[in-house]
Amino acid sequence: MLRPFRAKKLVQLFCVAPEDLYKEGKNLNHCVNTYANKCFEGSSTIVSLRYNDKYRVTIEINPRTMYIVQVKGRFNRQANSQEQRVISQWAKKFLMNF
Repeated sequence: MLRPFRAKKLVQLFCVAPEDLYKEGKNLNHCVNTYANKCFEGSSTIVSLRYNDKYRVTIEINPRTMYIVQVKGRFNRQANSQEQRVISQWAKKFLMNF
C-alpha cells in the first residue's frame, strides 16, 4: 500500500479523485487529468510531490508492478536533483520494485 511520506518539507500526496487530477494538471500544465480512467481501473496510481503546498512533480506508478512509470513537472519538465532525491528515498521505503 502506498502512503504519504515527508522528507523535511517535501510531501507526496495522492491524487485519486478526478478533481484532484484536474487541479494537478492545471497547476503543472500537463495532461495528468486524462489518467482518471486508468486510476479508476487500477492500472495507474498518481502521486503529487509538493513543497510547502506548491505543486512540484507528478509521479505515475504502476500499482501491479510497483514501478515508477514517469515523473513530470511543470510543462512536462524532468524532476530536478532535489526532487529525484526525495522520490528515490520515498520509493526505496514504500515501493517494492525500486
